[in-house]
Amino acid sequence: MAKEKFNVPLAVKLIFSILAITVFSFAFCAMTNKITVAELPSWLQALWGLIAILAILGMGIYQVDSAKEQAEATDQILVRRRYAALRAILDDAHDQCESLRPEFHDHDEAFGIFSFVLNFDERAFNGVLETIERVPLHELDNYQIVKSLSGIRNLLINITSIISFASDQARSKIGEEGGTPDYAIKDRGRILIDEVNSLYKAAITEISST
Repeated sequence: MAKEKFNVPLAVKLIFSILAITVFSFAFCAMTNKITVAELPSWLQALWGLIAILAILGMGIYQVDSAKEQAEATDQILVRRRYAALRAILDDAHDQCESLRPEFHDHDEAFGIFSFVLNFDERAFNGVLETIERVPLHELDNYQIVKSLSGIRNLLINITSIISFASDQARSKIGEEGGTPDYAIKDRGRILIDEVNSLYKAAITEISST
């Protein structure tokens, strides 16, 4: 694991530069006898006072800067966790829709109600829909992700409606007497699933780049 780089704030660097110049100037004056022995204690006292003030000031600036960096790091962690949770929701919705794609594939004369009943996990599908509805979209600051979640939610509702309609029609055998053709229902289902897939890819691209 790489070590974190230690960054010294510019203000702290400036303070230590002033301190270094002051100490150097004092030493130079002392060595060139520009300060008498009688004046030396006063000069030392002033120097130590300056050192103390600069040290306190530098420590304060460093602590403020460190607190700011820590807050930013914490915010980044929270953002990454939120996007990870959103990706899990999107993955679940995408997987549920893709599992239905084969059901809308063939143009059979009979709609295949038994296949739908066996392969459509209504509880899981509704669970994904409820999870999306609980996402506080107003708290998200990414337009594409909000657009994708909202769009996928509406598409899931439409897919559920299509399956419900097709199932009812197959049970009542209206399809054999002029009801909505099997191919029309399946074409519509495929279109909705393709739209889910498109919104899913757009959202995942945004999440991956965050």
